[in-house]
Amino acid sequence: MARLFKNILKHGSLYSGIGGWLLAAHWAGMENIFTCEIDKFCNKILDKHFPETDRHYDIKETNFEKYRGAINILSTSDPCQPFSFAGKRGGKTDDRYLWPQTIRVIREIKPSYVVFENVHGFISMAFENVALNLEAEGYTVESFIIPACAIGAWHRRNRLWIIAYSNEQHGNISGLSSGQISQFKASKIFKDFKDVPDTRLQRQAKYEKQTKGIEQCCEITNIPNTSSGRHKPQEGEISTRGNSFKHQDWWATEPDVGRVAHGIPNRVDRLKSLGNSIVPQIALIIFEAIKEYNSTNTKIVTST
Repeated sequence: MARLFKNILKHGSLYSGIGGWLLAAHWAGMENIFTCEIDKFCNKILDKHFPETDRHYDIKETNFEKYRGAINILSTSDPCQPFSFAGKRGGKTDDRYLWPQTIRVIREIKPSYVVFENVHGFISMAFENVALNLEAEGYTVESFIIPACAIGAWHRRNRLWIIAYSNEQHGNISGLSSGQISQFKASKIFKDFKDVPDTRLQRQAKYEKQTKGIEQCCEITNIPNTSSGRHKPQEGEISTRGNSFKHQDWWATEPDVGRVAHGIPNRVDRLKSLGNSIVPQIALIIFEAIKEYNSTNTKIVTST
């Protein structure tokens, strides 16, 4: 069956949490097709705000092949505990390391785009493996470090964001200076990591050296132009303009959230869910850039 991915993009979400990815997709005018989340409290939130989406629970027990050809964008925020500096950093030995399940789902669905978010500590422990797996499945991988304060939040919250796009369906789109996908702009110097034949340790050492001492918060408005091929997570160009992002006002009403539950129902669950959530305003920037590119570079794709 031939399917023209041109108008409303279809979005599926893994490790959906309380729906940050789905909220961003909704803001971007996309259609949310399914969620996959095992936490009971998070599913109550998803049931309330996204009742129209298919609901899946345990990724280990779910086959997603029925969505092949029906999903343009797959978002994923794999459990961060194996990589977080706040935890034991067990990495692949942690039973919460679920990347093998994630790449299985990618093989089953074969989406045009995969967007991935995780903690900064993921870079030194699993980035190389994830990038190699995605490349083996026919994706080109671009990666960025984007803090929450980039879009006006009061906290830094550095996060790794990976955008992978299908070479088969879209070709190589890494040189997009024509405006198909604009550059991210930030109020600090961005480091551009070129595609060089370094070993994993050499590339990691280069990354740590080049990003050392970067502390100021920044503004990010769109996606950076990058050289062809994969390189280490990067940060973009200098921008001194005021933050005009359309959802910036959301942060002005951020409540004074304490760490102790004082008789408020589900307060511990709420704090845990918020701590694990993505920043949807950043996801929106990425989704809108994908939409812009997709609207002018659409192919007819044969689904199986």
